[in-house]
Amino acid sequence: MDCTIIIPVIRINKLLVDVVNRCFLFHKFIKINVVYNSFIENTLMPKKVNLIQTNEINISSKRNIGVKKAKTKYIAFLDSDAYPEKNWFKNAQQILENDLSIGIVTGPELSFPKQSLFENIVGLCNRSYFITGGHNFRKAKNKSRFYSEASGCNIIMRKKDFESLNGMNPNIYLGEDREFSHRMITNLGKKIFFSKNVLIFHKDRGLRGFIIQRYARGFASSDLFLKIKALFKNPTIKNILEQRFETFIPLGFTLFLCSFPICLISDFWQIIFNTIMKTYLIIILLETFKLTLKKIYFFPLVYLFLILGTVIPGIAQLLRILKIKIKIQNFYRNTNDL
Repeated sequence: MDCTIIIPVIRINKLLVDVVNRCFLFHKFIKINVVYNSFIENTLMPKKVNLIQTNEINISSKRNIGVKKAKTKYIAFLDSDAYPEKNWFKNAQQILENDLSIGIVTGPELSFPKQSLFENIVGLCNRSYFITGGHNFRKAKNKSRFYSEASGCNIIMRKKDFESLNGMNPNIYLGEDREFSHRMITNLGKKIFFSKNVLIFHKDRGLRGFIIQRYARGFASSDLFLKIKALFKNPTIKNILEQRFETFIPLGFTLFLCSFPICLISDFWQIIFNTIMKTYLIIILLETFKLTLKKIYFFPLVYLFLILGTVIPGIAQLLRILKIKIKIQNFYRNTNDL
């Protein structure tokens, strides 16, 4: 197979070894570059894997290093806790060869078949628009379509296209795949195709990982502040209509929650506050019913996780506005590295 899979990781551990073996199960002749910092004891990586040790922590830098060492026409990116289904590369290669205007092929990211209770709860929550926004369709085997971005855990593309864009931005710690996708479309003029047949299994996070991820996503919403500045500098109708206002919702809701003390001195605000809170809780309730229709025994935990998942990003955004700095790199890692 004329493809190299690049897997960036902090530590090589048993989960990664299992992922690599699963890659070889259906893609026996594919090449794999693992870019890592250190080994965990008693891990036996298959000898045909190309191990590349580095001091780099940034995932973008590791991917760039892995691509530089690749000698194949195609490259692919997987996370250290994700493995592909049968015909994953074959299906992607066919799409890329049939349409040169396509720069990236991506696909669904399904939960691992066997996970812990909390990981299964997080997997269900990730299917909700309230958690993953418009990207939630990627969490199931939905219909194929062109899309605006690809997830870094499931990308197949030509190596020359990657090099034409000078790789991924090493200065971006979170959201590097979104920024890379944007450059693919705007700078290279190529499209991103989501194929239901280019499928991977991606291990979901537990409770701690879910909370950290939601906080990191909120904290990393740098475009939120650029939008605010743009609106103040140029408050035209066109500029207002171009903004994605869902970016503001977590922050707005958090500021609303902070207004609770006003209820103690204003009956009018108490009515408004109670009405909005009841509406919010009912919406989350209905969403929980939809997600747990076939797994109703998960209902209480999914309901709780959805509330946490919708509130935490707003708290992160508020702390950023208040300039309360928390170095997210110190604790935001792939589940495989926690």
